Formats: sequence, C-alpha cells, structure tokens
Amino acid sequence: MDNVDFKSLVIDKSELEQVVYTHIYIENIIINFLNEYCSQSQHIKDIRLDYFGRVHLSLALGLSSELKSPLTCLGKMRNDFAHKPEQKIDKSRINNFYNSFSSTHREEIYNTAKELGIFGLNEGKSWQSIDPRDKFFMCCVCLYNFVRFEILDVTHEKKIEKMGKCFLENSVTSST
Repeated sequence: MDNVDFKSLVIDKSELEQVVYTHIYIENIIINFLNEYCSQSQHIKDIRLDYFGRVHLSLALGLSSELKSPLTCLGKMRNDFAHKPEQKIDKSRINNFYNSFSSTHREEIYNTAKELGIFGLNEGKSWQSIDPRDKFFMCCVCLYNFVRFEILDVTHEKKIEKMGKCFLENSVTSST
C-alpha cells in the first residue's frame, strides 16, 4: 500500500472520502513503519494502539516531531467526519489543518502547488483565496509524502546504524 498513487485516491472524492482515505493511507504507512522498525513487532498488536498511539510511538521511535501536529489534527478531523457525517472542509477547518504544519512544511506545500501550476497560484491568485477543498487536497498529498519520506529517512538511518554495529562486531571478533 506504500507505493500507491495517493493523489489519485483522493482526487474527485467527496470530502468524507478525502478525509477518511487520507487517514487510512497515512495510518497504514505508520503501521508498516512500526512493524518494520520494531524487532519484535508482533507485540505491537497486543498493545492495541489506536491512531494517536501509533503516531506517538512513531514519534518516540524517531519520526520528526514536526509531523505530530498535522498527524494529530488529521486524526481529530477523521473522528469528526466519522462521528458527524455532516462535517465539511470549510475555511476554518482547512486553516487549522494548514497551520498545524511547521512553517517549513507550509512553505513546501505552497511551493509544490505553485511549481505544479495549480489553483492559479502562478497567475497571481493568493493561497488564501484557494478553495478549502483544494487546499485540503494539497495538504493531504504533501502530508502523505512528508510521512513517507520521513519514514524512509528514519529506517535508512537505522539500517546504517545496524550495519555499523555489525561491522564493529566483526572487526572486534576478527581481531581477537
């Protein structure tokens, strides 16, 4: 599920579908990260973590703390939509979500949209004037990718660390 074209899964969907699909796919890559990262991952299931528990455990294992706020905001939004189906992606909700990102990530979201030439940003349209659903879509696609790339970075660091330990152990063993 990690290698899906996430954008195609949420484009042209209802607001409820966008929120739920985003949540499902991001939660799934976090679950995969936890299963891959933990050497005894079968015990994670026994903890019965919910989404918020998985997010916090991922943060404890090295996922950037910059992702905490948008991930928890997404979880709250998903709960709102799941329990009150009349919810909408309005200006207030999207501003909350967008502002939950770090300033660096907000800049990346805006620059990505501008580089893609979407929403009229290249024709002088301001970010504030973009339809909330379009902003939400852009934030979701970027959050999905921020999480994926962060997980790749963390797991890569762990693999390098493990290789280094193996090298040291082999060096010590062969020198004795």
